[in-house]
Amino acid sequence: IPSAAPVSSFAADAVAAEIARALRFAQTEAVRTNSWQVVRLQTADQSLSVYLPLVESRTIDRQAVHPVDKTPYKILIGSAAGARGQLVLADFKYDDNVTRNYIGFNAEGVPAVFESGQLRLLKFDGKVLIRYGQIERELVVQPCTGRVTP
Repeated sequence: IPSAAPVSSFAADAVAAEIARALRFAQTEAVRTNSWQVVRLQTADQSLSVYLPLVESRTIDRQAVHPVDKTPYKILIGSAAGARGQLVLADFKYDDNVTRNYIGFNAEGVPAVFESGQLRLLKFDGKVLIRYGQIERELVVQPCTGRVTP
């Protein structure tokens, strides 16, 4: 019986690439539109959403629109029948030393959040961990530039 490990590896890479595209989209869209964009990754319901927040709030003002299919930008990880993809971890630690499951990008594309009248910059590498079967992929968001690396 041939091993399915290569298929799992490609599938893990595909899930990681889709999440990386969403993070990059939010950053470039923030710069393009001169407005905040937020990516929320929720392990509970295995979802990723890109949205524009209300000022000084984590409340969703309106969902960002996916550039290709023009629907609200939301990804359900592992939603396909039989899929084993799983969002394991989404940690973004800001300069107030609070870890959040979302990352914001300001109009300059800098990873930050604006809460309670305070601008909070991403202090450490942001981490997103994806597992597909036994294969894991980690995405890292750099604090100063917002660059996403696998």
